[in-house]
Amino acid sequence: MKNKVIDYLTIDEVCDAIGIKRNSKAQITRWIQDGRIAGAFKFSKSWAIPVNWVKSECLARGISWHGVTLSESEHGVSLKDYYTVNEYCNKFNQSFGTVHSQISRGIFDGDYVRFDKSYGIRKEDIK
Repeated sequence: MKNKVIDYLTIDEVCDAIGIKRNSKAQITRWIQDGRIAGAFKFSKSWAIPVNWVKSECLARGISWHGVTLSESEHGVSLKDYYTVNEYCNKFNQSFGTVHSQISRGIFDGDYVRFDKSYGIRKEDIK
């Protein structure tokens, strides 16, 4: 079963949801930096934007919001339950290259998620 983040969206996903072109990503970034998107944070190099903000923005624009959908092979998870690979490696004295390689090749021994171009490792599974 594959994990999918259900409480935050990437900037590309936000653009699609609120009906603006993906080349408007700089506008979304400005909104984050101006404090217009409460709760947004960086997950590795990607901005994570709360689904609640997206829902309210859709309503303000008159766009129907159906939430994050999962396929039969996906399991919904919270991004806050995951360390970025960099955080994990720093905290547990691991090699970023080794851990990232294991995840990307599908041989990492643990639960992980992909968010945009970044991976996260589940905090609860770490001993």
